[in-house]
Amino acid sequence: MPKFIFIVILLFCLKREVLSQNLVPDSSFEIKESCPYAISELKKLKYWWSPTVATPDFFCNCEKGKWKNSMVEASDNFVGSQEPRSGYCYVGIIVYNSSKTGYREYIETKLTQPLEKGKSYSVSFYLKKEFKRPIWWR
Repeated sequence: MPKFIFIVILLFCLKREVLSQNLVPDSSFEIKESCPYAISELKKLKYWWSPTVATPDFFCNCEKGKWKNSMVEASDNFVGSQEPRSGYCYVGIIVYNSSKTGYREYIETKLTQPLEKGKSYSVSFYLKKEFKRPIWWR
């Protein structure tokens, strides 16, 4: 009997994992037309864009050894030093700027499938505060 209960619990856990899926294409910002060479080159990402005139930044550790632009190198750039959580790239956005009232940067992508009414969805992401400036910087 304990073996049967273990199998039922295992199947329940597996079923839950099978039912979950990532609806966000290129969630680690790896699929690109080319490597960024200057700040504000989000347009080089295939599945991501900025819906406003704001200028999110695309950072990537690509083509190491060929050239290095410290402005957009993911591991060390004008904002600070941070390795990508997975892969080679990440995106930087400004969520608040006290000197520019109302200025916000955000990014968008089209989901791989439409959301369905009445279903629950979970969203998670990783973030890090830029650290070349203190938190009180304005």
